[in-house]
Amino acid sequence: MKKIKFPKKRNAVAVGLSVLCLLTFGGVLALVSHQTAVAENSFKIGHVNIGVIEQKKSSKPLEDKDNVLEYGEIKKDKTVEKKVSIKNIDSDSYPTVDTYVRVQFVAALRDKNGNGVGTPIQVKYNTASSKWVEKDGYYYYTEAVKPDELSELLLESVTAISEVPAKTSLEIRVLADGIQAEPIDAAIEAWGIDPTKLVP
Repeated sequence: MKKIKFPKKRNAVAVGLSVLCLLTFGGVLALVSHQTAVAENSFKIGHVNIGVIEQKKSSKPLEDKDNVLEYGEIKKDKTVEKKVSIKNIDSDSYPTVDTYVRVQFVAALRDKNGNGVGTPIQVKYNTASSKWVEKDGYYYYTEAVKPDELSELLLESVTAISEVPAKTSLEIRVLADGIQAEPIDAAIEAWGIDPTKLVP
């Protein structure tokens, strides 16, 4: 049987194409490896850290770490002064960001041993600033609180508007909730409300 011989021209073309493919692949590989160098980010993560601040008459503002305000024995229609605001607590080790806040109050009666008394109690919360707006049981602050700053006063005093059993004390639990101010969509998604659009 006769061997088929290919012209030398075709072999040269095939070798040339192979070399061209190898050069092209090598160039692309070099380009990709050059563009995928590791880049270091220098940004810091911001945090939300808020605290309830109660201002005493005879001293500087103190942070109420348990978020519980105790008013002692109180009678119906009696108003007790209590000044409460919210602080955006900032530090070098825990840097915070501009934060929207909302607060809910829960009133309870306690006996002399600190046990809950089942009698329902109605309380009027006397707010102090038009920047705090009540909606659906929450008080929203209509501006973002900047790091290391206080909100305007939320609570100025409370008034018992229902009968209070003897030998009981009134306890107001302050449930404060904060969320980063940027983007505003975060607050809308979490709370269903844009705090900046609430009006008194």
